[in-house]
Amino acid sequence: MFLEGTLLEKLRRIEALHAGTTVDGEREAARRAAERIRARLAELRGSEQDVELLYRLPDPWTRKLFLALCGAMGSSRIARPGVASARFRCAPQELP
Repeated sequence: MFLEGTLLEKLRRIEALHAGTTVDGEREAARRAAERIRARLAELRGSEQDVELLYRLPDPWTRKLFLALCGAMGSSRIARPGVASARFRCAPQELP
């Protein structure tokens, strides 16, 4: 997470440089540097493992409420074959 924050800060600075300069060579160098940092960010985000949380909810009403909240928060239910209906895994979806 620290590396991602550092890269995002560098990207913000480079984009500010790109927007503020009038020299074509400097603008092109800033554009290329921003592309390299975006590629590193994409590589870093692609290598992260997904987080799964396991919940056991025996009560049907609680189960329905929990699944509704998971959906509202951007998580998806992960169905596993052979898993009891009272157990759920929710994985957060990718953030924008």
